[in-house]
Amino acid sequence: IQAISNTVTINILTETGSVPPTVQILYPPDQSNLTSASDVRLLATASDPDGNLVTAGRWDMPIHYGTFRFTIREIVRVLGRENILEGDVVLFNDPYAGGTHNQDVRAVRPIFRDGELIAWLVAMAHWADVGGPVPGTFNPEAADAYAEGIRIPPVKIYEQGRKIDPVIELV
Repeated sequence: IQAISNTVTINILTETGSVPPTVQILYPPDQSNLTSASDVRLLATASDPDGNLVTAGRWDMPIHYGTFRFTIREIVRVLGRENILEGDVVLFNDPYAGGTHNQDVRAVRPIFRDGELIAWLVAMAHWADVGGPVPGTFNPEAADAYAEGIRIPPVKIYEQGRKIDPVIELV
């Protein structure tokens, strides 16, 4: 049964041939030329309530998996467990607090069952440019973190299923 469950979960995370809804948060159709999952470096994982990896999709780069637990811990630390609600989606990329580098942007969604947090879904995509003084963000002459593009602390872009437009527009 566990093998069947893992296969189903991986297939759900992979959604071969289309852009998964969680990826659409990271690459909105009206702001991107993304047409399929093969167009991006994308990770999609599921973790238990403590942030421990349970399973991942087929497109993933395992080197990032180890950071997701720290991403989830930072979200809980900053927002407070009591403020993480069903239908929330949190955007995050801060490499100093559980990310990898500024261009790896994560959309993190808590999953609830009967009011109890049972899992986290993390979708991560590599953004080509997150600001800074040079196109493409990679700045070999960066003297501080500000020259490496925007650092996004844990911030809700959906709260209880409602999109927070000003935050999305800011990013």
